[in-house]
Amino acid sequence: MEPQISYSSVPAPGWTFALVCHADAGESTGEGGPDDFRPLSPLGWSQAVRVTDSLRRIRPRWLLSSPSLRCRQTLVPTAEALGLDIEANAGLMLRGDREPLMRLVSSPDADGVVLCSHKAVIDEIVENLTPAAIVRYGPTPRSLALVVRVAGEGAAEHYG
Repeated sequence: MEPQISYSSVPAPGWTFALVCHADAGESTGEGGPDDFRPLSPLGWSQAVRVTDSLRRIRPRWLLSSPSLRCRQTLVPTAEALGLDIEANAGLMLRGDREPLMRLVSSPDADGVVLCSHKAVIDEIVENLTPAAIVRYGPTPRSLALVVRVAGEGAAEHYG
């Protein structure tokens, strides 16, 4: 039996953070080692460079990534452009514990944070945010940044 997720998921008013789905890494073949070591494709590297421009608007101060190679590589152009390190976070893994991440995006510490993970993880985080936290969340191409800005109670803006 899976544990129930029980966390408060209202981002603190006035904070901006970004959720980034890893860039293209081709198809998983199931051969050649664990999927966590699958690198970005040439298309993925191009997408990763484009993400940097989207993220500059929030003035990132902290880059968190799933330990998966493709997630970390997605943030490399942003890290290099902004002079930031990429910190691996187990909560962003496919089977990671989301509780600490949800506490983070619900606190003032979320301001300027970029979280890069897998689509399923980002979807889970978004599903657990209150509707007031996001104006629009729909199908997005790989590596498109979803920037969440909570301007105050019940007011939010979406960039990206």
